[in-house]
Amino acid sequence: MNAKNHTIVAPIIDFFESQSNNSTTLYLDNTRFQGENKLSFYFNITPNSDTPCNILSNNDIVNQILPSSTLDLGNIGHFGELPNSAWFLSGLFPFTKYADLSDTSILVPEQPEKDEVALLLNLMEHSGRITGFPVRNLTLFNHFEKIQSNSKLKSSNIIIINKLKDFSAIQPLLSDTPYHYNQGNLQISSPSLIHKTKLLLLGEWKNQFEEANNFLLNTHQWRGSFSFKSPWSSDKVVTILTATNSDQLNKLAIDMITPGRQQIESGDTLLFSDLDDVKILRLTPSFLSGELPLFTLTIWFFSQHLFLLMTILFGSLFLISFYLFQRLKAHESKRLSGTKK
Repeated sequence: MNAKNHTIVAPIIDFFESQSNNSTTLYLDNTRFQGENKLSFYFNITPNSDTPCNILSNNDIVNQILPSSTLDLGNIGHFGELPNSAWFLSGLFPFTKYADLSDTSILVPEQPEKDEVALLLNLMEHSGRITGFPVRNLTLFNHFEKIQSNSKLKSSNIIIINKLKDFSAIQPLLSDTPYHYNQGNLQISSPSLIHKTKLLLLGEWKNQFEEANNFLLNTHQWRGSFSFKSPWSSDKVVTILTATNSDQLNKLAIDMITPGRQQIESGDTLLFSDLDDVKILRLTPSFLSGELPLFTLTIWFFSQHLFLLMTILFGSLFLISFYLFQRLKAHESKRLSGTKK
């Protein structure tokens, strides 16, 4: 649904100006719906000029939204790129795609410490507050080596809660990502020339690999999340919640609900420091989630990849120009040969 005149005020006023209609349809921009939302109504009702004075002074006239009123968001489309840090912070998406978290698996250390358990419980509370439904069908694992062949992982989005010192246990999971754990430090591997060229064609101008690596090397205490495509399923996400120590892990739960941070840019890597420095980076390939009509999908794709669009346009112009040049040259040769005869 597209926003009508970019505001919801106009249809509300139209509704209350109509004396014969007790319902209306509001056209809301679905891109503004993230996590917790609040819809406010402003009643700007003015009486007719011929309204009797006894009615104007009647204090029993009340304008209100009845408790029986409903909001139907059933036709709102869901489409975007995953992993998406903005969606994760605002609504724990895609893990809250099912309100009971039935397609979510969480992995914790074999002997989790209290700060890791606290973060897990905070996530569950945050999920319930967002969806309005209790977490009932979550799958919980606590031993990475024993679950790698578990069929549940093929149908699950996965959250891993793990401090940096325990990353060696999940290192096999990072083999196809730029994240590299070495002697207690997390580093970002530089992409190959082919990968850099691919990123350039896809519109990724900024060298975020170097920026992320500099942050991890120069910041002694940090916390954050790393998301990437699941190695068990091409349409599922793995998100690692981690920190350098217990104190930082406790702060991560606060970071996720801090007002204002839910409207950040899209990315797959979130890094926080005690200097209130927030890094939102994209280091891994994304994939599309949701459905759009083919025409709309094509427009959206090229709007996100302008450099690729320019390459296709200039390439097409070059081929058309080359073809026309050859045809004109052949026509000229034919004409000149006819003139000589």
